[in-house]
Amino acid sequence: MFLALGLAGHVGRGFEWRLNELQRVLVSTADRSPMREDCHYVRNSTFDAQTSCEYFGESADVAIYGNSHGVELAYAVAEELRRSNRSLFHFTISGCAVGFRQDIEKYCSVFYEDRLRFLHDNQRVRNVILTFRAEHSGSETARSLVELANYLLENGKNVIVVLQAPTLEGDITPYLRQAFHSGKSNIRARSVANWRELNDHVYASLQDLNPGVKIFDLADHFCESDLCYAIRDSQAMYYDDDHISVSGARRVAADIVRLLE
Repeated sequence: MFLALGLAGHVGRGFEWRLNELQRVLVSTADRSPMREDCHYVRNSTFDAQTSCEYFGESADVAIYGNSHGVELAYAVAEELRRSNRSLFHFTISGCAVGFRQDIEKYCSVFYEDRLRFLHDNQRVRNVILTFRAEHSGSETARSLVELANYLLENGKNVIVVLQAPTLEGDITPYLRQAFHSGKSNIRARSVANWRELNDHVYASLQDLNPGVKIFDLADHFCESDLCYAIRDSQAMYYDDDHISVSGARRVAADIVRLLE
């Protein structure tokens, strides 16, 4: 009901009361992580790596390290890890690009340096999943991501670079409305060609990755043929215009876990 009420704010007062049960289920899939507020680092946060969230246990051998675009993925991957009694550290921050070996805002650098020290010193954490949005940050940021991945690999980590899902060209709400009106279970959005063009510098930078670094491109899973999905199989892949939903993240979680050691 909360998400339906949120949707009503976009499409008109009283809209939520006109949703049928199938439509309510669809709206519910445009879901944020239930741990976003507690575990994602923002401007007024004070917790360090030692006191960061660890899903769902006390002997994590996996960490997700990135910005806000990794929050829902962290939760979905942790759910998948729980099936085999494994757990995950959640290290994500709002409003920061990669910034590895760059002059960046102190708020960002303090967070990143603390988490990198933790990963360097904690031999139990063998796997690091890097997840940053980078298409609007320029080639220098893309190179920084590559340098970070190579650094972690050289320090004995199994590194998976998750390339971000194609952003929508607007909020998820119009796509939900389109699904309601058409009755279709699949609603497409941005073209693959357009997304590749926006990310030319990101894809070009990957040639400098150490061959041992693994790449997981969300576009391969959120797109098909020449178009990418906003809604697929009656599930919203995003909860806004550029953050994937938990439902979207769950579609790829098992594939990412298979890349872990």
